Amino acid sequence: MGNWIEVALETNGRGFLGHIVNLPGAFVRGRTKYEALKKVPVEAERYLKWADKFPDNQKIIDHFGTSSAFKDQGLDIVQVHRTQLAVEEADSDILLDADREVLSREQFFLFRDLITQSGDDVYTLSLETPDQDWCDPRKEGKTFYGKVPSSVKETLNHIDGVQTFYLSRIGIEFESRGTFLERRDHCMEKLAERFENKNNGKIYRVDGEDWTLKKVMRRFLWHDRIHARAMARILVSQQEKGIIFNFSDPFYFF
Repeated sequence: MGNWIEVALETNGRGFLGHIVNLPGAFVRGRTKYEALKKVPVEAERYLKWADKFPDNQKIIDHFGTSSAFKDQGLDIVQVHRTQLAVEEADSDILLDADREVLSREQFFLFRDLITQSGDDVYTLSLETPDQDWCDPRKEGKTFYGKVPSSVKETLNHIDGVQTFYLSRIGIEFESRGTFLERRDHCMEKLAERFENKNNGKIYRVDGEDWTLKKVMRRFLWHDRIHARAMARILVSQQEKGIIFNFSDPFYFF
């Protein structure tokens, strides 16, 4: 991979969702293409800062590059996808060209480790307040999937509920019990079983949307990132209200 930042754009004509292909799960949004694209360098820097804290971060650096490698580099739009979905609310159905690639063993386990760390960080962020039920009035409303999660607990529960949904898109149905982190681990075990069965290049057509194993793993990271950012904003609101004095942001959103 060179230093160019590769972006796939998704639009319904009312807004743009940009996926940073080099950094699975990293994304930007904007009312216009240019509004979205101007956010890409900051999102890339935050993502790489998050990934750089891994114990075995040399693998991350070798695969994705470093934060400094992305500074002041070019941006390449590699794909544009038209959709009817509400991308302005972060809905998405794009199958990236990169999602079609068959994962190598090294790539699969790198994705798995990223998703595991992301889940750990989501849960850690949720513990940064003693009042997980406090609802931020600025987040009240509805989206395509229902009520906007407006508390830390609602946000964590939403992330949790989507985990098994993603696996169902590639034909993995199971009942996962336990805590949020135990369910995350169980999902990774199921994805590892699918990978070991050498079925990771198959394209699944479900409810009019194309899925692959790699897309499911990217979507885990993307979905965590969307709602971890929303959770962090709730914590900022709590800080402004004096409910908490400060909080640690493992994703470096703020």
